[in-house]
Amino acid sequence: MDDRVHLARGAYEEYGYRKRMLDLKVQGVWELVSLYDTPYQIEEGNTCKMGTYRVL
Repeated sequence: MDDRVHLARGAYEEYGYRKRMLDLKVQGVWELVSLYDTPYQIEEGNTCKMGTYRVL
């Protein structure tokens, strides 16, 4: 299985992506660099966050 994580719209919780993201952090293979909102998200009232991760 490919270790890259692909987040699909509406599938974040349903397919276990959050658990996979936390597992990768615990394994020490990636780290969160930043979480942020884009102007488009703010305009649309979207509550999701954009994230940047560094692969170690």
